[in-house]
Amino acid sequence: MLRTNVTNTPRWLVLIIIVLSLLGATGAEAARVARTKGRAVEIELSGGDDFVKGDKVRVVSGGKLVGRMKISRIKGKKAIAKLEKGRAPIGATVSLAGGGGSKTASTGESDGTRSDLIVGVLLGFDLDSQSVKASSTDGRVSESLSMSGMGFSGKAYADMSLSDTLGVIGRFGLETFKVTGQSRNTLCSNSTTTNCETSIMYVSGDLLFRYNFSPGTWNPYAAAGLGIYFPMSKKTNILDETKIASTTIFLVGGGVNWVLNDLFIPISLEYGMFPPSNQVSTNFIALRGGVGWTW
Repeated sequence: MLRTNVTNTPRWLVLIIIVLSLLGATGAEAARVARTKGRAVEIELSGGDDFVKGDKVRVVSGGKLVGRMKISRIKGKKAIAKLEKGRAPIGATVSLAGGGGSKTASTGESDGTRSDLIVGVLLGFDLDSQSVKASSTDGRVSESLSMSGMGFSGKAYADMSLSDTLGVIGRFGLETFKVTGQSRNTLCSNSTTTNCETSIMYVSGDLLFRYNFSPGTWNPYAAAGLGIYFPMSKKTNILDETKIASTTIFLVGGGVNWVLNDLFIPISLEYGMFPPSNQVSTNFIALRGGVGWTW
């Protein structure tokens, strides 16, 4: 009698099939985002969900935590939630959030989602530099001076998210600029000294557009924009003081916006360039850091 062997399937293949079946079943039973309308989100529930009104839930897409919501109503196999932070793409999975939604239940790590608006304060210091082409009053002696120094800044700031990756940063406060240098030909205003200096305190307002490379806990970004600087006090013996007026600064740089529980720690490094002229070229490199809160 001819007998057919039906039990020769490799055991490893059987195990793979079982594991994939279990994973598929798990994924199928997860609650998912069905549709959105503004900040209202409809959730399709699974048989194992036990959400109740008022629950804080997390939104996960592509293996990353992208948003937080609060359940406002449950009806049958559907729930309505209000999106509080981040986003809720259709098809994303939804699960209960530990610690009121600010930390994951398993690891306690910050979820990395952000408010639409962050406000705070920044402190910083600048490495200032200035190149000046100077000449004596009779025009017989000329010299190119390279001066350098250090300034400081204190500003309030607001960071508004336009999307997951794009945003704008506004700043307002004080910025000081100070450089010194030595003249070989005593071309400074005091003809008896070779010490040249420029010291200016500005009231400044900045507007920068930023791009987040990887939204999450660290939020690394690049930014570029403009600053408007108004001199409040000025002292110089190498420049024409009457020509030191309000000006526009070009700014470019980058940094991180570190999420630390309910705080944001912004750290940035940027380059600022004053509009150059035939006689003067001015720029600075600024390191800034501070603290911010959701608004």
